[in-house]
Parts: sequence; structure tokens; C-alpha cells
Amino acid sequence: MSTLKPYSVEISIVTVVMASDEDHAIDVAKHTAGEALRDLSAYDYDYGTPREIKTDEHLARVGWDKACLPYGGDGRTTLKDILAEIQGEPLPERDTKTIDMFEDKQS
Repeated sequence: MSTLKPYSVEISIVTVVMASDEDHAIDVAKHTAGEALRDLSAYDYDYGTPREIKTDEHLARVGWDKACLPYGGDGRTTLKDILAEIQGEPLPERDTKTIDMFEDKQS
């Protein structure tokens, strides 16, 4: 079993937008969120308290699906498999001969 465990961490930023009213401000913030995120460094965000994800219910509360791949993982193991392992179920067998046959080969 991996020593890594899934955690939810809320990340928030404050941005300033030009708008005609509060509803318009939300629309502008949604439209420019990508630009605002690109303008920031990792130190410009507020980070919430990490909460360990141990069950399907915990995962559902943060709006993630079990088919998702968590950030910082191996890039192949879904949250479904990770939660199953945490709950004592073995990981599914993977065919090592074909596990990466669909990965893009870079030369």
C-alpha cells in the first residue's frame, strides 16, 4: 500500500474585476478566472485545511468522481482504486504488458 493518501484541499484567490453590479461581477470573474490563475504564483492562493478522503461519501462531498485521477498521484490509479485499497480491498490486477500501450510515445 502506498504511503500517499488522498486529501481534499480548498484553494481560493481574490481577484478584482470591473463590473456594473454584483451579478455582472460574478460573470466577469467566471470569464476571467483562467487569466487570473495564470497571473498568480503558488504563494498568491489561500489554502484551506487538508481533509483526508477515506470514503465515497467524503469524495462526493467535495464534488469529485471516483473515476478521477488525483493530483500528485501516479497518473494511472483512479480514486476508486485508491479508496478500495484504503478500505482493505486489493488493487485490481493490471496487465503489465499492455498497461501503457495507449500512452503517447514521444521520440
